[in-house]
Amino acid sequence: EVAEVLGYMAELIGEFAPPHEANEKLFRMVAACIEALAAEPSTSKVILRYFEIWLLRLAGSFPDVSACAICGTPLNQGQAMYLDLESAVRCATCSRGAGVRLMPQVQQVLLGSLQLGPTEFAKTCEPFFTDADAELSEFTHRLIVRALERRPRTLTAARA
Repeated sequence: EVAEVLGYMAELIGEFAPPHEANEKLFRMVAACIEALAAEPSTSKVILRYFEIWLLRLAGSFPDVSACAICGTPLNQGQAMYLDLESAVRCATCSRGAGVRLMPQVQQVLLGSLQLGPTEFAKTCEPFFTDADAELSEFTHRLIVRALERRPRTLTAARA
């Protein structure tokens, strides 16, 4: 499982990182994710989602999940979060119930990814990750496919 995760990560790095261009933030994030995988291989799916979120963030392809895209209201864990067709995050008032409502566990994962390193993220999010993974996986993969304009070759292995 870890080998499949590493293969998928390598493919995404190759797709998102411009060749011959140093990217210190990307390097540090990848190194931290690999260290976390080495320390606790059983958390490979949690670390993978963290990696996807941060790779998309560093590439400028991840929506801001800390505030509503329309009114700018900060979104906290207790508030309902909705995704529109463009994957922009909206509060309940601005979405008016339209769009996909993110389950509270996904909100926790997304907000946790803003504040924690991969090891701490895995420890904090693993207890409720099983419930959130399907929805979170769908969200990150939709963003990845949109950014790449195609499905990654190793996407199936990472979603299993």
